[in-house]
Amino acid sequence: MGRRTAVLAALLLSGCDDTVNNGGVFLPTTSRVSLSVTGEESNEFVYDAEVSGNGERVAFTTSANNLHPDDGDLSTDIFVKDLASGAVHLASRGPGPAGAKAQNSSQPRLSRDGRLVVFVTGSQLVADDADAGFDVYLRDLDTSDTVLVSRATGAAGANSTGNCQDPDISPDGRFVVFASSATNIAAGDVDTTYDIFIRDLQLNTTELVSRPTGAAGKSNGQCTVPRVSEGGTRVAFLSSATNLGVAAAVQQAYVRDRVTLATVLVTQTTGTSNVPAVLYSNDLDISDNGRFVVFSTQAPLDPADTDVSVADAYVRDVDGAVTELVSRKAGAAGIDIVDEVLYPAMSGDGRFVSFSTTSSSLVAGDENAKADVFLRDRALQTVVRISLRTFGGEAHDDSLKSSLSTDGKVGAFVSKAINLVAGDGNSVQDAFVRRPLW
Repeated sequence: MGRRTAVLAALLLSGCDDTVNNGGVFLPTTSRVSLSVTGEESNEFVYDAEVSGNGERVAFTTSANNLHPDDGDLSTDIFVKDLASGAVHLASRGPGPAGAKAQNSSQPRLSRDGRLVVFVTGSQLVADDADAGFDVYLRDLDTSDTVLVSRATGAAGANSTGNCQDPDISPDGRFVVFASSATNIAAGDVDTTYDIFIRDLQLNTTELVSRPTGAAGKSNGQCTVPRVSEGGTRVAFLSSATNLGVAAAVQQAYVRDRVTLATVLVTQTTGTSNVPAVLYSNDLDISDNGRFVVFSTQAPLDPADTDVSVADAYVRDVDGAVTELVSRKAGAAGIDIVDEVLYPAMSGDGRFVSFSTTSSSLVAGDENAKADVFLRDRALQTVVRISLRTFGGEAHDDSLKSSLSTDGKVGAFVSKAINLVAGDGNSVQDAFVRRPLW
C-alpha cells in the first residue's frame, strides 16, 4: 500500500471529513458557507453561491433570519461569507456599518477581490432612489458604503423609472452592467423593453450597450443577463431582438465590444457565417479578457451534439470564431451527454467550465440519479464532479448554480443534499464551496 493510500485509509477510518493536507496528502474539501459566524445553520432556503475571483469570499441569497444579528425578518437578503476568517457580512443594506436592511434582495455578484458586491433590491436604500421598482446597488464591504448603480449619467443622475435586474461587476470593480426596462437611463432608449446598460463607477457615466454594430440604434427585443469583462471592454448578453445581426426571433447570445462598437453573435457554429442557433439559448458567462463566452442552448451547434431540443453547454471563442461543445465526456472528442445541462459558469481565465446535469455518464461511479455539478478543464479535456463530500461520497440530492474563481481552483454551488458535510440538519438548500479543484 502506497503512503498516500495508507494515509487516506487512516483518515477515512477516523471519520475525518474536513482535512485538506495530512502528512503531505492533498485533497479537495467540501464545506458549507451558509452559516453564521458561530456556525449556526441557515433556517431558510439558500438560492445562490457566487465565489469571488480570488476564491476568498462567497455571496449567497437567503431569507434566513439567524445568520446575522442585524437581520430579524424573513425577507430575502444578501450575505457574504469570508472563507478565511468566517466573518458573515450582511451586504443588502444602506450606507454605513449599521445601514438600514433592505427587503427582497437577490442576484449577488462579486468583484475579483470580494470587496464589492452588487445586488438587486426593491428597497430604497439611498435618499435619491425615488422610484418603487427594483434597482441595482453596490456595497463596499470595506468602507460600508452603499451606492445606487441603476441611474443615468452623473453622480446624481436620475434613477431608473423601471425595474432593473441581472447585475454583474467587472473583475476590477470599476464597471457594473445590468438589464432595465427604464426609459430614463440613457439617450435613445424610449421603450420599456429590457435593455443592457453599463455604469462606469469612476466617471459616473451610464451607457446603453444593447445596440447593433455601430454607435447608434438599439435592440428591438428583450435583452437580459449581461456579463462584463475586465475593464468593461466587452459585454455579453442574451436577446430575442432581430436587429443585432441576425433575424432569428429566438433568444441568442451576443457580445458587444465597447472599443470597436461591434456587436457579434455568440450562439453559432464554428466560423463567422452568422447562422444563428435555431433553438432557444439560455444562461451565459464571460472570461475576464472577454474572449470566451460559455452558454447553454438547445440548438445542436456541433456535429457531436445529437440530442436536439436538449440543452448543452458550449464555449465560443469570440476572437477565434470557434464554438466548442463542453458538456461531454472527457477527451477532445468525448461523447455528448443526452441529459439537460443547466447553469454553465466559467473561470475568469476561461480554462474551466462548470455546469449542472442529471447525466450519470460523465464520470464513473455516478449513481445518485440527481443533478450534480461538473467541472471541465478545457486545456486537459478532463471532467470531474465537484458536488461531492470531502472524500468523494455522492450528494443525495440535487446540486445546482455553480460559480468558479478566476483560476478555477475554487468552486461554489448550492445543494439540497444533507450529506455533503457532517452536521447538516436544517433540511433546506445550502451554499457550499469545494477547494482546491486542481
